[in-house]
Amino acid sequence: FQVTKKGLVAPWCFRRDVMRSFRSVNDWWKSLDPTNNYMVPEEGTLLALFRNGAVGMLPWDSDFDAKIYSVADFEPKDFMNRTKQDAFKRSELEAYLYNGCGQDSYVLLRRPSITHHIGDVYISGGQSLSEYPWKAILFGTEVRLSPEHLQHIFFRRYRTPVRKLFGDGIPLQCFHLGHNACMPDCRDEDLPCEFEDNFVHVDCFESEPT
Repeated sequence: FQVTKKGLVAPWCFRRDVMRSFRSVNDWWKSLDPTNNYMVPEEGTLLALFRNGAVGMLPWDSDFDAKIYSVADFEPKDFMNRTKQDAFKRSELEAYLYNGCGQDSYVLLRRPSITHHIGDVYISGGQSLSEYPWKAILFGTEVRLSPEHLQHIFFRRYRTPVRKLFGDGIPLQCFHLGHNACMPDCRDEDLPCEFEDNFVHVDCFESEPT
């Protein structure tokens, strides 16, 4: 996060780890109850599906955001107990539960060895699968979407879905001119706002893991 605040792309190895963790958490959750459990991408993670597609997360993003839902009812303590089992521990992530973050309970996911978190997830049971009828592949794993959720994220949450913003709605720009990890300057909307090539994208360097 400190790197992106300086107008630089998030480190490639960290973004690779974020995407692998997203896949790992989603695959773990669905394995517990394949019929009822599902994941819904949120915030910039959802935007990445449409802006970047197969090339992965936004280069200036530094974590993933998602809803971890189930048709079956469960309590936050049930979810946290699951994260203490071997199946979750294999992901090498730690889970921390926080209350008071909207209607859903909030869980922060992080690596033990680093201070910055890897994922923000909101957990809730009793969520009808029919509310999220669309399927998509994101970061190599299947997620669920809904037209209402897309409308909310694109036109109410961010309001300017075609603009490339970071932080608290700041147009992409570099505060360390000449650095080889600079983000493009997107302050002038009449000029192109793209990286010169695909060098910044994770999937230009590795194939999807098997």
